[in-house]
Amino acid sequence: MKLSRKETFIIIFAIIIPFLMSGWDIVEDLYAGSTIKHLIIESLIMVSTFVAIYILIKKFLINRKILQNLNKKLNIEKKTCDHWKKESNKFINGLSQIIEKQYDHWHLSDSEKDVSSFLLKGLSLHEIAEIRQTKEATVRLQASSIYKKSNLNGRHELSAFFLEDLLPPRKEASH
Repeated sequence: MKLSRKETFIIIFAIIIPFLMSGWDIVEDLYAGSTIKHLIIESLIMVSTFVAIYILIKKFLINRKILQNLNKKLNIEKKTCDHWKKESNKFINGLSQIIEKQYDHWHLSDSEKDVSSFLLKGLSLHEIAEIRQTKEATVRLQASSIYKKSNLNGRHELSAFFLEDLLPPRKEASH
């Protein structure tokens, strides 16, 4: 369980009060002539309270430093992520424009463009029909029209047409 800063200070303060009271009591007991045994017991209580305070403060400071370092790392990672998002958006937008130009070259209708984009994203004909609020048979006809106009033989060739050059070449597996 992680304690908040306020809770940690309340606990430390709650331990400091008995520590100070023990010290005050020891001084009063010395002047009142208490026994050595009583003074030793109260001194042990005071020392153990001091050790507890020391450990809590040390742990608090260590945890605060760890949290600060984690926040720094998180901020660095956020900046890195934002950088890569910006960089990849340039390419994604460029790819989107190229795909749109190819759709126009194939003379696809707006509906066929939508279906083709969903096919490229890997959606099934049933899923596309649900999204477009149409019948699956209609989507199947539109997909067939896309393949005919593009001179491709199915969704695999459609995907490969746009994505093949984006992927690094595969090395031959050695046996």
